[in-house]
Amino acid sequence: MKKSKLLSWPTLFLIVFLPLSAWLVSYTGNYFVALGRDILLGLLIVVGLFNLDWRHLFTLKNLVFIAFVVWVLLSFFWRTESLSQWLRGVRYVAEPIVLFLLLANQNNQSLKLPWKALGWMTLITLILGLAEYIFPEVFRRSLTDSLERGVMSEVHYASEYHRLQGTLAGPNAMGLFIMLMLILWPIWRKSFPKVVGYTGLLAGLIALALTFSRSSFLGLVVGIVGLIVIYWPSLAKFKKWLIPLFVIGVAAGIYLTINPPSSLARPFSGDLRVQQAKRVYRERGEIGFFGRGVGSAGLVSQNRLDEGPNYYTENTYLDMYEGMGVIGALLYLGLWITTLVSLIRSKSPEIKIIGIAGLGLAIAGIFINHYTGQAALWYFWILAGLAVYTKDSNPLTDTV
Repeated sequence: MKKSKLLSWPTLFLIVFLPLSAWLVSYTGNYFVALGRDILLGLLIVVGLFNLDWRHLFTLKNLVFIAFVVWVLLSFFWRTESLSQWLRGVRYVAEPIVLFLLLANQNNQSLKLPWKALGWMTLITLILGLAEYIFPEVFRRSLTDSLERGVMSEVHYASEYHRLQGTLAGPNAMGLFIMLMLILWPIWRKSFPKVVGYTGLLAGLIALALTFSRSSFLGLVVGIVGLIVIYWPSLAKFKKWLIPLFVIGVAAGIYLTINPPSSLARPFSGDLRVQQAKRVYRERGEIGFFGRGVGSAGLVSQNRLDEGPNYYTENTYLDMYEGMGVIGALLYLGLWITTLVSLIRSKSPEIKIIGIAGLGLAIAGIFINHYTGQAALWYFWILAGLAVYTKDSNPLTDTV
């Protein structure tokens, strides 16, 4: 079997596993199930290293990615957390970037973007998500009660409204996943009959609305604007409808911002974000250029393995600054800017759309730590790595 095929299969298994990971952990009652992601990444690394273009890996455009991973590892020497908590932080923060570097720097042109697999998992996740919303007790069963945290037994609410969670780790994780796949819908829907594609679009919009995830709504708005820009030449004939709709949409957005409904207002959440931002500013002297350690801040600092304090601002970039200091935050921001610019400037409309989807995720990360949406984040870096790798070739061919 060709090395490229050996690389494709773990990638496909990863795509299948990611949206189901949190539910599998909850159902089995075993945290080690989540390591399936790490095992599949390990297989990708083992196979991919034999096919890696080492000369291309160490080019200038990859420098910021390599520097970021190195900085994460160097944080071992100034960490304030335990070794196990530091390793947990490395797992969260560095692994998606390693995955991107691996996929983006292979030696030949035989890997393709797996749109059909992505589409199938989107449809399956939406079906399971809507089923969970209607029959929540079915999905909140577990084979054991041994887990102290992580069991999907909590019912999330926005005001009095039940929030859709599906098989992901919470409504925001589900929202970020759906947001990403709705922006990518113009591509993956081509792998299915029209009725399936448009039904998936409608189900996705309903499911996203039921998550009440404000950051995901914002990311989708950014994505829709980006899609209109990309497809404007073919949409120009509808401009007499699009322009009034856009104006109405902006006006509605301003109104909802000033007078949000109770399900979206959540003043406690907003106040908490402001307080945490002020706290980070006050403690900037403690954070400095190096930060507290990759495992001591951000989403990974919740329910710490070493019982340490939780430094979590719900802002990806502030969390990255607190955990890894000025240098780490700038490197993280730099790798996102580098990737998005590269994708959006591509000659391929499909690769541009991947860039727009990433932009939606990056903007959403201002109001929530986008590592909350592990499935969405990993999906993006898989697509970004393969898109960079294809070098503007036609990305619509499936891996299988």
